[in-house]
Amino acid sequence: MFEESAQRLPGSEPVVTSWAQDFPNEIAAIYRAALEHPTRQAGYFEFFRADDVMQKALANLGQFGDAADIPRLRAWSIHPTYGHVAVRAIKRIEEADHKKLTNPVF
Repeated sequence: MFEESAQRLPGSEPVVTSWAQDFPNEIAAIYRAALEHPTRQAGYFEFFRADDVMQKALANLGQFGDAADIPRLRAWSIHPTYGHVAVRAIKRIEEADHKKLTNPVF
């Protein structure tokens, strides 16, 4: 909904509809908090069901989190509903860490 409205804004510059790439640590903190208290996070997300918040939080923690989040995600990996999402998130973090080690930026 917001993205559609943003297309009609004046000017030639592209409209930024996500701050995630500019503030990954802050975004990761929001998703960590969502795992702790999923019903309190509705204002941050475009969806409101706790189930949706949990799945999105686990998936996006894999994108914006770091190795320190792996123990938290491992705890979720045995959950019958969310376990597969947590395992994918762990894999994503581990792959990102591996890329950083094999392709260091100087």
